[in-house]
Amino acid sequence: MVIKRKAEIKPTSYYPPIAIHPGESLRDSIEILGITQLELAKRIGISKKVINEIINGKAPITAETAVKLETIIDVPASFWLKLQSNFEETVARLELEKVTDLELEIAKNIPYTELAKRGFVIVTRIAEEKVLELRRFFRISNLKRMKEVSVAYRCGSNSSNNQVLKDTWIQMGLHLSKEIEVNNFNMAKLKSAVPTMRSLAHEMPDGFYYQLQKLCADCGIALVLNEHLPKADVYGACVWNDKKTKVTLMMTVYRKRADIFWFTFFHELGHIIQGNKSDSVDCEWDADDFAASILIPHEQYDAFVQRSDFSYSDIMQFSKMIEMHPSIVIGRLQHDKLIPFDSKLSSLIPKFTIVTKYKN
Repeated sequence: MVIKRKAEIKPTSYYPPIAIHPGESLRDSIEILGITQLELAKRIGISKKVINEIINGKAPITAETAVKLETIIDVPASFWLKLQSNFEETVARLELEKVTDLELEIAKNIPYTELAKRGFVIVTRIAEEKVLELRRFFRISNLKRMKEVSVAYRCGSNSSNNQVLKDTWIQMGLHLSKEIEVNNFNMAKLKSAVPTMRSLAHEMPDGFYYQLQKLCADCGIALVLNEHLPKADVYGACVWNDKKTKVTLMMTVYRKRADIFWFTFFHELGHIIQGNKSDSVDCEWDADDFAASILIPHEQYDAFVQRSDFSYSDIMQFSKMIEMHPSIVIGRLQHDKLIPFDSKLSSLIPKFTIVTKYKN
């Protein structure tokens, strides 16, 4: 299976590098008209002190003052109010864009180069610009506000203890999920779709991933294939939106093995169906049990294992009986250490590859 995605960086909006108070425009206007500050104050009906403070950028142009200026200077009130609004926004933005030393340190632990390569942030070597881009990527106003993402996720044995890497991978998936349209989440519809999803694991027809993605979307799940992030080693997670109307189920083709792909998918599906709200050991075990039982019913698997005949012909016969792809059976036997991972049977496990094309 080859999944292609073109990473695109949307052009950023222009923001002025300095804040210009509308009082400067007011000073220019009255000079052109030949009106003094005192005369303007008399015509408007406010003190000269207020006019002086406006012109020197110490007081704002209020809506009332803007309407009065419209009559005297023959410039629409909306013009003055727009200048005032732009000034206040720029002041707030410049204040927000002040990058602290703490944020610069936090940013060093985030794989910015990987994010830029995949199109999630702009390419830059300027540390301060990286911080601003990472704020946008994580949707926070300051990197010090980064918190652990409260989701359950599957990790590989080489997974890093760096929570920031895991959070980064999950945020990547959430950004990708915005491109996927889904219905409102429907638990009954999801449960009824599980047998059809299982049949895809059995047959693995051409284009099965897109069929699986459509089945998920119909139930309110955005299925996202999120590329592996070095050292994070997370290969499955599910995240609900705030309104509980959509859940993002993100996966990576971990180790490129079909059996791990399907087990991870049904593991995450188990979290959704069982309503797990934490990543506790018990919740993970419950999700593991759900995935294992869906793919290979426990009773039938136990009976097969008791016979202790794991030859090619027996595995094929058992797979046919339970209507499941033999790679799933082989993967389960390897996981349970009943056959070695370097067994020739591993050649029966289909490989998956993600190929991503990036825009230069």
